Amino acid sequence: MRQKLIKVRETAFKLGEEAELDRIETTKVALVRYGEIENQVSKARQDETTALSLFVECIKPEIDLVTYASEFNNVWASPTYTHYESYRARKIIPSRLILSLNI
Repeated sequence: MRQKLIKVRETAFKLGEEAELDRIETTKVALVRYGEIENQVSKARQDETTALSLFVECIKPEIDLVTYASEFNNVWASPTYTHYESYRARKIIPSRLILSLNI
């Protein structure tokens, strides 16, 4: 009985060892592949960041402000001054100016 138990124990150990070796090798292969993929993704992100920096360098605040001012002035026209006419005096009073928008 004891001899049989020793034989069963040895067989179980060998089978367990083979299963553990298989698990370790599979894990190693998976982690190597994962590392390769992460390196590819990292390289792609680095390339994208480099390309983005080229676009960022093209930003010129002075030109953007000129464009903004032009668009703003097209949408919001400058107000024109209108002289106020006194109803009682029946004459134009130039000292009083009222802003009116041309809309």
